Parts: sequence; structure tokens; C-alpha cells
Amino acid sequence: AGALGGAVGAEACEIYSDVDGVYSADPRVVLSARQLLELDHEEMIEMARSGAQVLNEQAVEFAKLSKIALYARKADAPDAAGTIVRPDGFNQRIARIERGQPAVAVSHINRGLWVHAAESADRVMELVAERECVLCSWTPGAACSIYLATENLHDPDALAHALDALGPDVVQRHAGLASVVGSGIGSKTRWAHLAHQTLSEASVAPLAFDLSLSRLSWVLDESQVHQAANA
Repeated sequence: AGALGGAVGAEACEIYSDVDGVYSADPRVVLSARQLLELDHEEMIEMARSGAQVLNEQAVEFAKLSKIALYARKADAPDAAGTIVRPDGFNQRIARIERGQPAVAVSHINRGLWVHAAESADRVMELVAERECVLCSWTPGAACSIYLATENLHDPDALAHALDALGPDVVQRHAGLASVVGSGIGSKTRWAHLAHQTLSEASVAPLAFDLSLSRLSWVLDESQVHQAANA
């Protein structure tokens, strides 16, 4: 839909589904989740990449490139406000940061594959070069840590065998992921520290941490994903 809107020069594209918009968390997991009236493209991309399923990541990428707004609405309530994903939410971002509330939403993945390695890091990176990674950190020749969503693993057994063959330093396990999304949230270590403190107070013990400019993510034991989302 985003690509089609861009191709015809549209200023906006309406996407209808069985939900009434984008929420601050999965309402089936977080009972206090609230509907978001608006957010920007980058925030929606990070949410989709880290588990939110309302809008497809590629559709939002196309919309971002074409600078068109996306309206997410419920099919049987077309006149409802829904959620607007805007090309530019600069003023909203600044206001949230000034209030000390850069976070927009929490997203999660119940199960994915977490891989980390030491001396075999470069070969691991080569092996997964064509796969879509949710998280990836790499120090060439020294270490790597990668998280792959289960939905992108079409040959899990073959991949596991190939990873095992690289060396004993390559460790792989199923794990969950919890992320906090908001433009600029990764720009200061303050937000990461506060979020990590919140997880600790909720007795959540992360296995690994990763960030981008608009996202903080924690790799977790699968049993702690919903606990982290509600922290």
C-alpha cells in the first residue's frame, strides 16, 4: 500500500485492518496499552521491526521514502480516528523529550533466535549476510551478537547445523525480545539506564542489550517477555 501510494504521488494512504490503530503495546499482553493517535515513520519502522504487527515494516519504509502519511484504521469503523503515521513528527518529538518522556511504545517478540560468537564472529556474519536481523552488533575479528525473528527463519534446522559447524564459541538459543521505541530515545544513555533499572525492579534479567537512535532492546528468556512488556 505504501509503495502504491508513493507511485501515484499520493499525500496519504489509508490502511484498514481488524484493529483500530497502533497501540502503545500489544493490548492482549499489556492491559494498560493505549491507542496512539500519531507517531512518525521512524518510530513505526522500529516498532514493526521489533514485533508490532499492525503495519508492515516495508510498507512504512516506502511511505517514509515517498514522504506520505499512513492512516491505520479499523475496517468496520472507517470514520474512527485511527492512528496517523506522519512523515515528520519533529514538534511532537521535542515536546516528549522536554517532558522527559521520549518513549512512545513497547513492542515485543515472544521467540526468536539469538546468536553470539567470539573468534568465529566474522564467519557468523558471513553466514547470515542475506537474512533480516532484528538486532546486530559486530566487532570484526572479535565478537558478534545477532537476533533473528522466528518468522524470518524458513530453514531453522539447516541454519542451526551451519552455526554449530562454525566452532564451539558460537552459541545459539531461542530467546524473546522486548523493546522501547521513541525518536531520540537511544541518543542518551540516561534512558537506557532508567529502562534497565525498571526491568531490574520487575525482576527481569536481560541476556543482552542493543540500541538504535529510536529504540532500546533487550534480549530475554522467553518466559520473561510479557513480564518485561508490562514493566
